[in-house]
Amino acid sequence: MRADRWAARVFLAAAVLAVAVLGGGVFFLAERAAVFFSQVPAARFFLGEVWAPPAAYGLLPFLGGSLLVTFLALGLAFFPGLATALYITGGGKGGRLLRLGLEVLGGIPAVVLGWLALGEILPFLGSLTGTGGFGPGAAGIILAVMVLPTFALLAIRALEKVPSVYREAALALGAKPWTVLRGVVLPLAWEGIRSALILAATRALGETMAVQVVVGNAPVVPAGLFVPAATLTSWIATEMGHAPYGTPAADSLFALGLVLLGLALVGAHLARGKESGAGG
Repeated sequence: MRADRWAARVFLAAAVLAVAVLGGGVFFLAERAAVFFSQVPAARFFLGEVWAPPAAYGLLPFLGGSLLVTFLALGLAFFPGLATALYITGGGKGGRLLRLGLEVLGGIPAVVLGWLALGEILPFLGSLTGTGGFGPGAAGIILAVMVLPTFALLAIRALEKVPSVYREAALALGAKPWTVLRGVVLPLAWEGIRSALILAATRALGETMAVQVVVGNAPVVPAGLFVPAATLTSWIATEMGHAPYGTPAADSLFALGLVLLGLALVGAHLARGKESGAGG
């Protein structure tokens, strides 16, 4: 009993420390962002289309770039990821090996995939479009590769959570295995699959290095898939080493970080809500 009490105290202390660290980070981010908004009107920041410090700090170029890249990545990864999850849970040959491949792909460092995109994807897109290849298109492709294992593995878990009694009942009625998967299991697991897609979106929004090397890092509203642009993360990473701490230029990056944090929290809340709905 005494050991249990000590273990409970240690776990509680660890939980409090984790919350304190997270809360301290959010507080610091919000504090520096508040300093920035005391100098730059919030409306001008959130509605601005031009980023030209110190005259203009407009969020829309980076918000537009982040959303465009994220939706493009999800669009490219959704059907291959879902098909892979259905194949594995349907008992397809080599399913275990394919699942292991997804886990390995999900563990590859982002910078490695970024350099792969820089050396292979950009030249291909450049020759195909007659441009340098930089832009949201290249970033969306490499992000699709990165979020596909995340989405597929979470979708597999959602499909596997469906009680086996439904499969067995459908099979007993004479349904084919793939018919059961498509007509019974998939509808029941759909809320979990939607949660997996939302969580994959939050990862895409927060990805930095792979995006930074191929998106072009131009602080302009996206004008095309193969025209240089920037995302919230790529611009923060690009400018954080050049903006002296305590200046409006540095505080503006904290404001961008606060927006990014807000998007991540919204995504986490939506994913949790979908999972709760699926569980009910």
